[in-house]
Amino acid sequence: MPAGQVVARFARALGLPYDDPPPDADELTASYRSRLAGRRCLLLLDNAVDEDQVRPLIPAGSACLVLITSRNRLAGLAGDGARFVALDPLTEQNASRLLASTAPAGIDWSEPSARELISICGRLPLALRITGAQLATGSTASAGELGIRLLTLETRLARLEIGNLAVRASFALSYLKLPPPAKTVFRRLGLFTGPTLTAPMTAQLAGLDVEQAADALHLLQQRSLLRLAGTGRYELHDLLRLYADECSLSADTAQERADARRRLADWMLHRLVGAATAISPSSWHVEPPSPDSGDAGAPFDSCEAALAWLDAEHANLYAAVSWLADAALPRHAWQLAVELWHWFNLRGHHAEWIRTGITGQACAQRLGDADAEALVLQSLAAGYFRSRRFTDALRAQQQALALFRHMGD
Repeated sequence: MPAGQVVARFARALGLPYDDPPPDADELTASYRSRLAGRRCLLLLDNAVDEDQVRPLIPAGSACLVLITSRNRLAGLAGDGARFVALDPLTEQNASRLLASTAPAGIDWSEPSARELISICGRLPLALRITGAQLATGSTASAGELGIRLLTLETRLARLEIGNLAVRASFALSYLKLPPPAKTVFRRLGLFTGPTLTAPMTAQLAGLDVEQAADALHLLQQRSLLRLAGTGRYELHDLLRLYADECSLSADTAQERADARRRLADWMLHRLVGAATAISPSSWHVEPPSPDSGDAGAPFDSCEAALAWLDAEHANLYAAVSWLADAALPRHAWQLAVELWHWFNLRGHHAEWIRTGITGQACAQRLGDADAEALVLQSLAAGYFRSRRFTDALRAQQQALALFRHMGD
């Protein structure tokens, strides 16, 4: 809604007479502020788009309080004495309370199916209100049934809609006002399913340099499309990731999406091999690809620098093995799994060691690459051994031995 239209409504509510059409906008704003002068008044400006929309509505005196909600940071209001409060998703307890306030009585929110429903909604108030309304209106039989329907990623956003409430429409308000480069970055972020994102990773996905990627990430965080997860590290909410991928499917070609995945895969493998080589310079390593976009990153000049990078990125590297397997890049997946051995061997993380090894073996089998499978099996066997799963370790080593013998190694 234009600011002038809101001023006119507020002026009418305050009893200010004016002709139709209303007087000059500046004159109306001055009259509105004059009427508020000296009064104690609370103004709620909900879902503001930008600073220009709300600035004419801010009273001149200090007796009034203005509460503004927005998906954007509205940093330009800092000079007007604004105090900023960033809101995270609800806690699980408060999410349960919100959902219970709209859903029919009798639902046990401690049940696993109910907790799963809260998790699927990402503890976002709008999504919770919609699911509560769906349960209250009888459009679904139970929390468990609704949760099952929402498990399908392809239709989740479409199902989070009732009446004039829609999660997708809320996200679109922020996305559609982004400048084109930031739109591209947001869409491409939906392609990666890891827990966090950094500027170098984003540069590969979007085909930008690292500085441009950092600027875009900062803007997306200011527009509440990303959350800051540490210095230079960002999180993309699961529902926003679904929306970003939807936008990519409609705006990016299949080749652009494939190229973005391959660039990030090349970069991650290049960096991992560099770090693994710094840790174990005398060991065998895969031949890393050379990133063709963005900054490949400075070489690791010490074991300590390599370990620091791996300690920061290991969760993304774990996730990348499964992501690459699903993204039709099985060669990158098994190579990541093999090179991660050098970090696992020092840091442990046995469950992830085994999980990435199993995925890497499946990728090697899909390629029909016996040499690759034998290498992955050696790493997998070590993970089993360190987990004291000796029978599994022996079996994996025997499988690797048979493959090496078959190849004459």
